[in-house]
Amino acid sequence: MDNKINLESFPSDRVEALAMLYLYKRDTRGMSPEDLTKEYLRAYQEIKDTFKSERHKA
Repeated sequence: MDNKINLESFPSDRVEALAMLYLYKRDTRGMSPEDLTKEYLRAYQEIKDTFKSERHKA
């Protein structure tokens, strides 16, 4: 029997949390929703790639 409880919330992991923190610390005034989305996705991918490369170094 699976007793796992799955709560879906944001951020759901450290990559999402760091990407959001990165945008929070930036001056996003004047950014369009499209620009903000692209910047979030770029930050998310860079952070994810960094975790992956650091994991392989260990």
